[in-house]
Amino acid sequence: GRWAVFSHKATHLVRSFSAASSSSFCNASAALTLPPFSSEAGALELTALQRRVCEHIAPRQDFPRWPGQNNCWEWTKKLGCHEPMGTLSWKDAQRRASQHLPQIVAGRLQPLRHPEVCEHYWPDGRDWGADIQEVERALAEQWFRENVAVYVLNMPGDVVRWKSVSARLRELGMDFRRLEGLDLSHPSAYAQAKHTGMIPWSFNFTKAQAAANTPYQDMGGIVGTVGCAAAHLRAMGLAAEDAGDRKRPL
Repeated sequence: GRWAVFSHKATHLVRSFSAASSSSFCNASAALTLPPFSSEAGALELTALQRRVCEHIAPRQDFPRWPGQNNCWEWTKKLGCHEPMGTLSWKDAQRRASQHLPQIVAGRLQPLRHPEVCEHYWPDGRDWGADIQEVERALAEQWFRENVAVYVLNMPGDVVRWKSVSARLRELGMDFRRLEGLDLSHPSAYAQAKHTGMIPWSFNFTKAQAAANTPYQDMGGIVGTVGCAAAHLRAMGLAAEDAGDRKRPL
């Protein structure tokens, strides 16, 4: 199936474009520098007061629980990130969360090394889009058309969203391709997805659902999650196949 060969296709795609378009797309003479590798994710450094406050704030009822859970973090994600759809800076996200849960102020978190860099909604605190020259805009649009292929993953019955997204993309002058999503709620859809290779035969839905039902995951039903993952992986495979014909590396 496509899942099994996707990484191979992606590797082949990168190699095929390295010779064909690296001269115009990449600076081959630039030195390649990689940051030091670390197998461990960085942890927030909390004071004793922060840890005590954040562990004793009432947890979210719609979220898994575990000993020592940082509820300041969980509430900030829900109230400051997910609900406003990621439109707030980290500072404003915590401020919004503290308006609903004042206790969070005592457990205010600082996960950034240089927070002042990320507190502006535009670089240097100004709207850089306001003074873009037409020549710059035209060059950027030309680069985008030559190098970026746009795909829209859309469920068969989501007509309203498709009309909205496609209209906006046309307004921006972008050409795009629609890829159909996978709705596993229909009878026989799961078996058909395995037959066509969208879901690998080795995938065990029963075991995956059992893992999702554990107290730590507490995901509930995963039919939508599996369908979403399968559709996105198929979309990436199709994009990799199309890239060679369309001559667009991204």
